[in-house]
Amino acid sequence: MVVARTINSPVTTQAEYLVASVILGEDNKTLAVGLSGYVNTGFDNRWGPFAAGSLIGAIPVVLLFLFLQRYIVSGLTSGAREGMTRPSGWRLADPAATDRR
Repeated sequence: MVVARTINSPVTTQAEYLVASVILGEDNKTLAVGLSGYVNTGFDNRWGPFAAGSLIGAIPVVLLFLFLQRYIVSGLTSGAREGMTRPSGWRLADPAATDRR
């Protein structure tokens, strides 16, 4: 499932960019379409405003993650603990017995 998501992610991103650039007019643009205008203008690439816009666009996502990080991690770990049982003949190794030289 992770491999399928990895393969489909760039395809979905490109499709979203194409649809947004075709359907939306000049006044309404998504962040990606608006920022692409700074670097897709021929010989006059303006990387400074592009980088600044990218950082400003990333701030809400980072703040949301930092605010919800505790819940995200607890959800991931609670799903990982369920069903984790040891086989019947499995024993923990004695660290004192294995450290002898």
